[in-house]
Amino acid sequence: MRLWKSFWRRMSYDVSRTVLNSLHIQDLYMNDPELEGSVLYEVEVILKNYYKTVADFWLPPLSPISRDALKNRELMEKKSYNKAELAKEVAISVPKLNSDQKAIYDMVLRAANENKQEMIFVYGHSETRKTFL
Repeated sequence: MRLWKSFWRRMSYDVSRTVLNSLHIQDLYMNDPELEGSVLYEVEVILKNYYKTVADFWLPPLSPISRDALKNRELMEKKSYNKAELAKEVAISVPKLNSDQKAIYDMVLRAANENKQEMIFVYGHSETRKTFL
C-alpha cells in the first residue's frame, strides 16, 4: 500500500490522457480521488487479463460508483470544471453584479446550499446583462 501511495500519481499522467481521449472531452479536470480511481480502474482492466483484481495485490478497492462514472461521458463532462479557475472567475464577477443581479445570485446560492428548489425567471430586454448573471 505504501508503494501505491508513493507512485499512483506518476501512473496517472498517461491515464488522464487516456480517459480524455476515450471520452472525447477537450478539457478534463479530475480531482485526486477521481484521478486515483481512474488509475485503479486501468490497473484493474490489465489485471483482469490475468484473472486478478486490485484486491489480490492489496490495493485500494475501486468503488462501483467510480467504475460507472468513468464510463459515463456526460457525467465526466459535468464534473470536469476546474474549480480553482471558477473560484477566480466568481471573485472577479460577483463584485460587478448590480443590486438586482446580486439578489438573484444570492437566492440561487441559498437554494443550492439548503438543497431547495427555486424557480427563477429572469426577464429583461436585450442588453440588460441577463447572460452575465
